[in-house]
Amino acid sequence: MNARFSSQVLWFQQHRLSKMKISTVKTMQSHIALYLLPKWSNKTLQSITAEKVNEWLSSDDVSHLNPKTMKHIVTTLTMIIGKRFAPREIRYPSLMREREETRCFTPEEMKSLIEKAEGVYKLLFAIAAETGARAGELFALEITDIDFIRNQIHIKRSVYDGQVQSPKTQNAYRVIDVQPWLIQLIKNHIGDRRAGLLIENKRHHAMRNTTVLRRHLDPLLRKLGFAQGGMHAFRHGRVSYLVESGVPKDIIMAWIGHGSEKMIELYTHLRPGYRAAALANIKPLMPSTSGNSLAEVAQAM
Repeated sequence: MNARFSSQVLWFQQHRLSKMKISTVKTMQSHIALYLLPKWSNKTLQSITAEKVNEWLSSDDVSHLNPKTMKHIVTTLTMIIGKRFAPREIRYPSLMREREETRCFTPEEMKSLIEKAEGVYKLLFAIAAETGARAGELFALEITDIDFIRNQIHIKRSVYDGQVQSPKTQNAYRVIDVQPWLIQLIKNHIGDRRAGLLIENKRHHAMRNTTVLRRHLDPLLRKLGFAQGGMHAFRHGRVSYLVESGVPKDIIMAWIGHGSEKMIELYTHLRPGYRAAALANIKPLMPSTSGNSLAEVAQAM
């Protein structure tokens, strides 16, 4: 335990990090370079205590980060030093500022995006809207993942920064039932092709999310006068639409690839019109006052 943190980082990178998924590697390398090495480089492993970590989390070095990001960085730290802290031993600051609402495309916005998109992007946005699949899952789809008989799409892999990797979690391996209109759109797009990537760039390689956003989705959103949002806004929009349509949560979880109802709730953004319609079906607690005072209304009750 007297070893220096910097030496342990080298061991971790060579023996453990190198065996992880590409996306995990890049995230943890960022944690190490930006936050962990600048703070703990010359410290011994034994000196990295919960008390010291809590002091660090309240310092200017990381205080600008949100608690979720802090937790991810601390997770990387514990994996490197090989020591877990007890539950609630690490104190993460509360998120004091008001949380911005995550962008969620409405059904009307998704329909407009599909209608106005051109070429392969029409198909990309259509599959995103119909399945709620993650961007990396969409870019990794192969023609053989489409069941043209049962109207199903199989999620078997993902793409991160142009490279194929396994899906995000075990629940992410799934089969998504889709409607016939999407299957027909896929057939029209692939023509005589029977193998290879379903959605590919001009060089027949997997697409990159940053390129899709910068060159296609962002400009189209501006053209339509819609608020900016990424590919994940299709995912939020799909979950919300399924909830509003009365689809059971267990089916939504199976299609979306999540293992908890709590996550479905986080993805759900019920539209004001939907909420207003629900309220209209509820019997009022108090009858209409029609100008009468509350005392008169209460006496009438």
